[in-house]
Amino acid sequence: MISAPRISHSHPNRLRDCQRAVVTDLNSLIDRAAAMGWNRREVIAALADLLDAEPEDADGLLRAMADYVSHPARHVA
Repeated sequence: MISAPRISHSHPNRLRDCQRAVVTDLNSLIDRAAAMGWNRREVIAALADLLDAEPEDADGLLRAMADYVSHPARHVA
């Protein structure tokens, strides 16, 4: 479960706080993908590539992810 921020927006350690909040779920995502047959290294590379997207691409990715979460049945092959 991702925890809420514990420090203010202006605090210099806010990014670190966010990293701590998401690392467990991120590792779980990687584990689930690996359990489906993906190599952990390629999952991590794919995530890194997604996160390194141009801002316009990242915005589209976030919309697609939100759509998937709202309507996962649409995305089943």
